[in-house]
Amino acid sequence: MSVDDKILSSDINNYIQATTVQASYPYHTSVCGSLLYTAPTNTPSDIFSYLRHGNFEAFRRSLDIYHNNIIKIKNDHGQTVLHVLVIHAYQYVWVRLLMMRGCDTCAQDLDGYTAAHYAVERDDVEMLKALTLRFHTQAKPIPEERITAIHEQCLKALSVKNNQGLTAFMLACHHESIKCLNYLNELNINDSNLE
Repeated sequence: MSVDDKILSSDINNYIQATTVQASYPYHTSVCGSLLYTAPTNTPSDIFSYLRHGNFEAFRRSLDIYHNNIIKIKNDHGQTVLHVLVIHAYQYVWVRLLMMRGCDTCAQDLDGYTAAHYAVERDDVEMLKALTLRFHTQAKPIPEERITAIHEQCLKALSVKNNQGLTAFMLACHHESIKCLNYLNELNINDSNLE
């Protein structure tokens, strides 16, 4: 190897090292990174887009940072993130996670539906259970008072009436949602004991 080749070789190595050191831009700002990595956000359109497209990785990153905002946002139909999770029958763990984060299970959309109304309308008894079952005290270090408050709010959501004046129990009767009716009867939830 000649001296000129060594100099040229060292110049190329120095250039490669120099450009590598200087290019310290975050990956998510590159073209590829911006397509593959979605930065956490609390923008309603982004959050509902993540849910619509099943991008739970981006949703989780956003929820971890902006959970206080995300549990309160609504889409054009007045639906919360909880409504959307129930409507699309996503995994129950997401519903339970939102409830632990303090989402309002009594929130109503423009039609007056709560998340429980949507579960009952589809006769999705497992989703209804996810919305109403009490958290186990050892599931996560949540104070007992908070677990009780969450459970009471969930049961209260069953007495909320939609715009047609139907509770979740009435809607289950109307749609002949037998599995949900049986579950609500086990809980002793019917029109005679709802406020």
